[in-house]
Amino acid sequence: MNHFAVTLTALTALTALSCSAPGGDPAQRAERDFYLGGIQIHEESLDGWFDGLEQHGLNTVHITDYAVQGEWDSDDLRFEAGKPWLVDEIRAAKRRGLSVALVLRVHLDDELERNAFLWHGMIVPKTDSLLRSWFTKYTRYCLEWARIAEAEGVDVLFFASEMNALASTRPADHVPQLEEYFLNDQKQQERRENIEAQRQMIEESETSFAAKKRIDDVENYLDTRIRNEQEWARTVVGDAQDASVLNRRREQLQGHWGELTGALRGVYSGPLGYAANFDQFHDVGFWPQVDVMGINAYFPLRNQLFDAFNAEALYPLLLDGWRQALHQLDAFRAANGLGLPVIFTELGYTWRRRSTLKPWEHEGFSVIYGDSDDQRRVVVWQDQPRELRERALAIRALRQAHGELETPFLRGILYWKLSSHDYHEADEPYVIHIGKSSRDPALAELRAFVG
Repeated sequence: MNHFAVTLTALTALTALSCSAPGGDPAQRAERDFYLGGIQIHEESLDGWFDGLEQHGLNTVHITDYAVQGEWDSDDLRFEAGKPWLVDEIRAAKRRGLSVALVLRVHLDDELERNAFLWHGMIVPKTDSLLRSWFTKYTRYCLEWARIAEAEGVDVLFFASEMNALASTRPADHVPQLEEYFLNDQKQQERRENIEAQRQMIEESETSFAAKKRIDDVENYLDTRIRNEQEWARTVVGDAQDASVLNRRREQLQGHWGELTGALRGVYSGPLGYAANFDQFHDVGFWPQVDVMGINAYFPLRNQLFDAFNAEALYPLLLDGWRQALHQLDAFRAANGLGLPVIFTELGYTWRRRSTLKPWEHEGFSVIYGDSDDQRRVVVWQDQPRELRERALAIRALRQAHGELETPFLRGILYWKLSSHDYHEADEPYVIHIGKSSRDPALAELRAFVG
């Protein structure tokens, strides 16, 4: 039974699912053709935040909570579910008639040395017992929030986000490309040489290592990053580097996620989803157990490099990039018999030039490889100039590419991030200003999804 389809397309027959919020008022879920909104950044006033959403035609609040993970291969998971300020935002949003998407996430403690250059998508407790312990804790975390979500009428609950290593549960017939890359000595030597060749430019920029407190030169960067990534890859695939170790763990993981979703069904009557990263949705084996496919849609849309912004040259590349990405999603859904609607649980671009090359990057540096060797270039992300038009074109290209599909499947976009205050641009490069004075062209492109 597809609970999401029932909840969203036949809600009038399911008003009994509404539950009572504190005070006795019914907390109802509302049917929408398209969920459009985003997540806030330390708003001074919830009323001001909601005013900004409503005046620009946005209808959904994305609320997220984080558990905190210690070392990436441990069961050191800590959380405080039910944070009052988040519950207050849920209640206030429902009172204003806004929909609420609650997304549960895990933050990897990046202050720990062994976690340097890793991210939450690489969390993978090392042993079977640690894995069971981790899921016991994570299930308790999710259940606490699920009870709140049920009581407050949360419209959709995403029980995890971007857990690449833990949520890859489909059997594999070979070592995955990323793990093979990390463990291939020749490829790592080539990586060293390519970055060493750009040493002068990297070290001349004051922002190349700004976020890495113990890293201040290229050699230290390479040594630390390669060491940590190789340790992670060996844990995932084993010393023998064959798929048997990987698949035994994936079978266990499939069981753990099944138990988690079953437990959540006993507490939360609304639609459940998982928010997969753009490069991992095809490895998730438990899609049939959820009601909505969440995608954090940081698809790279181009690799061509331009010295200056050129909308006429750029737009066809962005359009082609989105056509390819949406085709991959559509083909995967069809091949696996998934009639699930899709919500982009995160869509985000910085307000800087070249944001569509690697939309997930916003600090440090990357080596960008174009169509030929002479296009190889270092991009230091904080040093890129302000350019609001690029992300506006990317959002327009998404809308056009989606409209070209024979059967459009996108049911919502949650933007990362929105603010009714323009001063947040100073420390949050992804933000779109939704205040009364906003002139950000990306906002109009987003609003066009709901007319």
